[in-house]
Amino acid sequence: MPGPGRGGLCAGHERGRSLMRGPSVVIEISDTGPGIAADELPKIFEPFYTTRFNAAGLGLSLTYSIVDQFQGELSVSSVEGQGTTFRIHLPAVTSSCQ
Repeated sequence: MPGPGRGGLCAGHERGRSLMRGPSVVIEISDTGPGIAADELPKIFEPFYTTRFNAAGLGLSLTYSIVDQFQGELSVSSVEGQGTTFRIHLPAVTSSCQ
């Protein structure tokens, strides 16, 4: 198995680029690792699903649940041998934080 690739994080404000109504905040996490096989993608958000030895398979499932509870969206795109990108869209808060 190839080693880990380089990663990156980007966050910003978007209008009209997601399925969400109204303004949203997007967090994009990317890497240049081995990617996720196309036949694995539909399963990665399932609880206890993992391809790793000695792993619980809860991380992406919990992340998906948390994003959903905040009325957000979590999506993934991946190309084997090139890397993976996760995008989290959350509704933008219109009031200031206190």
